Amino acid sequence: MFEDVGVPNASAVVKSVNPGVPGSFVEFVRAREARLLDVAWLITRNAEDAHDAVQDALVGLYARWEELEAIRTASQKPPAR
Repeated sequence: MFEDVGVPNASAVVKSVNPGVPGSFVEFVRAREARLLDVAWLITRNAEDAHDAVQDALVGLYARWEELEAIRTASQKPPAR
């Protein structure tokens, strides 16, 4: 659904993160902040609410940032036969 407005699917996002690299969260946010705000504005139709929504989402993501390494590693393994 959000791919129509240029938002990648979850597996593409997980593959693009580097939780073990210092500063990777800041880099991740800077690369996507404008797009996240655009999508949040499309949903809320209010700039302040969009900023709040993005901030809430990023706080939640930051709390689980290190967990993404396990998800990313698992998603790169070839399927079991």
